[in-house]
Amino acid sequence: MSRRPSPSEAGADLVSRMAAELGIAAGRRAARDAMRDLYRSERNVGLALDLCTGCGACLTRCPTYVSTGDPLNSPIGRISMARALLRGSASDDEAYRCAWLCLTCGACSAACPFGLDVPGVSRAVRAALLESGRAPSFVSARVLEQLEISRGRGLSREFLDALLRGVASEIEAEKGIKVRPKVDERADALLVVPSDDLVLNVEALKGYLSVLQELGIDFSMSTRAVAENYGLFLHPSAMRRLADSLAAAAGDLGAKIIVIGECGNAWRVAAGYLSARLRGSGVEVRHVFHVAADALRRGELELDPEANGDLVYEYQDPCQYSRGGGLIEEPREILRRAVKRYVEPPLGGRLTVCCGAGGGNLAPELSPLTSEYSKLWYEMALSDGADVVVRPCAICKSHMSRALGVLNPRHGRNISVSGLMELVYRALVPRRARCGF
Repeated sequence: MSRRPSPSEAGADLVSRMAAELGIAAGRRAARDAMRDLYRSERNVGLALDLCTGCGACLTRCPTYVSTGDPLNSPIGRISMARALLRGSASDDEAYRCAWLCLTCGACSAACPFGLDVPGVSRAVRAALLESGRAPSFVSARVLEQLEISRGRGLSREFLDALLRGVASEIEAEKGIKVRPKVDERADALLVVPSDDLVLNVEALKGYLSVLQELGIDFSMSTRAVAENYGLFLHPSAMRRLADSLAAAAGDLGAKIIVIGECGNAWRVAAGYLSARLRGSGVEVRHVFHVAADALRRGELELDPEANGDLVYEYQDPCQYSRGGGLIEEPREILRRAVKRYVEPPLGGRLTVCCGAGGGNLAPELSPLTSEYSKLWYEMALSDGADVVVRPCAICKSHMSRALGVLNPRHGRNISVSGLMELVYRALVPRRARCGF
């Protein structure tokens, strides 16, 4: 096990600062004891550990096992490791490497005859390790950053105001649409987008802003609303705290709709936790794809596929959309209207192949390994003749762009990756152009 890679560990100071934000006394109990509590309290974890027979149906679907052939880097290996941790016969070092190489993509659960939640087992082991004082540096830093933003620290209103004004002026010059962005102001809708779309994927941000403006939706962004939820990968308390911050931000602004942008883990938490948390409150949680697809059906938006050229686009589902959040048909419906040439992958919907860096595996030190994981989706795009893989998730886009730097030269190709809202932005026909004024 020592020769297997693993994400670099966070120092004691970073772990203690993050744990303090969550009210966890990290390092004061053994991982085994924390795991035993989770086994008893988390029904999905208990069922998976009790019922897994090791039949192997999951192995050919697991990207980490298919790529490495390593039995411990597989769903069965992770179940075995968690059971050993419960018994006290596994070292924390072994448990750390095993749990943190899991992509938590859910391909194993989709293949399992019982539908067992093996990714939930990996997350439980990670939570137990955090309570014993161990967590990866990359994920810990992201979670701490997100917690600080949710408390009103780390993202200034002046910065977000200036950024949105600049983007709005570009939209007006390019599309003739006058966007009126608001920050921390009362509005009917709260727009929550991943941080990458503020600085790296600005075309996606233009898509969000212009679509909501064209539909006449009164919306605002919040300096305390964090789209990404790396807490999902680390500990249930972190996941809930970050999700609850969205509910609090919506309450502060009087918003009745929370619109989630292109972030897979944010949508998974929104669909699986936040929607239930807000049930009965009068606040609805929707993905921007729901908003855009509904508008296209009603004829309130028009897209010109010529704007996206003659390239072949293939939609590959982000795992947290399809297996984690039931978001399958709407993005396809939008993409078919936004591009001229569309191909469907052989493994789509709940059978999708992970980007290769899910579950917190975006850490730079894991890049050689996760690039190998990426061969699965890349070879699928190759065989389908795709020029552009559309994966509308911040983690997917970030990792896949990096992996393409390795895989394209290897195959002599120039495949690229794109989100969906940037394609919508390019194809969007403004209302004033449709109405002839």
